[in-house]
Amino acid sequence: MLPLSAWAAKVQYPAVTPRALVFPRDYGAHPAFRTEW
Repeated sequence: MLPLSAWAAKVQYPAVTPRALVFPRDYGAHPAFRTEW
């Protein structure tokens, strides 16, 4: 039986490309919503 690590080593994930983070432009509380993120 093959070790599990030998099977897992063959998995390839897509490359992560760096990019600028973008945040919402509105600041402050939003009382009309139940959850703030």
